[in-house]
Amino acid sequence: MKRIVLIGMLVLALAAMTGCLTGTGAQPESGVTPSDGAVAFEVLSRSNWPTEVADWVARATQGQGGPVYAGETFGEKTYLLIFGGVLPSEGYTIKFEKVEAYGGRVTVTAEVKGPSNPWSSRVEMPVAVARIARHTGPIEFQVSRESGRLPK
Repeated sequence: MKRIVLIGMLVLALAAMTGCLTGTGAQPESGVTPSDGAVAFEVLSRSNWPTEVADWVARATQGQGGPVYAGETFGEKTYLLIFGGVLPSEGYTIKFEKVEAYGGRVTVTAEVKGPSNPWSSRVEMPVAVARIARHTGPIEFQVSRESGRLPK
């Protein structure tokens, strides 16, 4: 009988340490990762956007003159969109710097760089898309421009 109680206590202690009892070891329903910290992301070239992502980007940016920051989940992936808005010359680039999760919230840090040709009279509308593991919680974007912060 003492062995059974001892084994039971050992199983409970092990379960508590691994998070099985508190839920800390399981993936939260509303989040990307089971713990806080850096989130792996992949930047996608326009030619690699799935059809539903291309359609979503078109809807989200249509008629928008200013910056657009958005996240949308398709299947097991969440896509992150940064649209720089209508910019006055060509050669702007958008660089995703990091994606982090804290307390069920994802924060995306990015920078709009450029232009590489400031004397151009061609208007440009830079767009960048990255993807992360499925996330259904809030997403915050912190996007800066080399000369300062872009409006939200």
